[in-house]
Amino acid sequence: MENKFEIKYRDKVFFPVFIIVMGVINLYIAYGEFYLNKKYLTGLLLDSFEVTCAWLAVRYIIHYLDQKYPYQQNFIRRILLQLLLTSVVALAILIFFTESINYLITNKPVPREVYTHHLWVFEIWLLVMNSIYVTLYFIQWSSFLAKKKQEPELELPKAALLTKLGNKSTVLSFADICYCTIASDLTLIYSTKGESHLIEKSLEQLEQILPPDQFFRANRQFIIHRNLVQAIERIENGKINILVKPCPKLPEVITISRAKAPAFKEWLKLAAV
Repeated sequence: MENKFEIKYRDKVFFPVFIIVMGVINLYIAYGEFYLNKKYLTGLLLDSFEVTCAWLAVRYIIHYLDQKYPYQQNFIRRILLQLLLTSVVALAILIFFTESINYLITNKPVPREVYTHHLWVFEIWLLVMNSIYVTLYFIQWSSFLAKKKQEPELELPKAALLTKLGNKSTVLSFADICYCTIASDLTLIYSTKGESHLIEKSLEQLEQILPPDQFFRANRQFIIHRNLVQAIERIENGKINILVKPCPKLPEVITISRAKAPAFKEWLKLAAV
């Protein structure tokens, strides 16, 4: 299962029914009773068309906010922003179509009482519509959280690290590590296959994780595997040069400081046991 939550409302079935019911109730408020005549059916058709346009706009706004400003960021602000945007846009669409259709039919502006009697009804329906979407969202969110809790967490082998190889995450066994290094403030692990793995840990952290009998912190830049060591030579001031096996981006000689030289010698003895 993906860890990213994606909302799918599946509202294209019940909302057309919701719109028709809304139109019937709206006309009942207007006329006080039902009339199965041409005028009534025409009014129902026009109202349903206007509300459908408003609903599609509201639906788009809610989908957009779900992506850009989900409820989890700030529930109160999201609700207020959603109510404001959906109300302004939906009412603007309703007024535009009402005025346009009425002007085409009667060549007159819409009487003021139409707005005083009907806009508040539409605003109530708009609140109901928003409530439905909020409820649907959190039903799916709760289901997502429940499934996420049931999903077993990926358990890495104890002798492995989770790294990035290109665009993929991969599990890299300790036995497959040649050396670890720092390059441009990034921690890289080179494998026995010559691959460069990126890991979100410092060399200090890796030093604590990797088995000390197999890996040694040679200097500030390298942690090396014991299999890389071919030979050692003493140089001035008690320092040691390590001659290493060929490995991508790894110098042929790594210098061990005077302070680390005794620890390195002890490590070689342990590694040889």
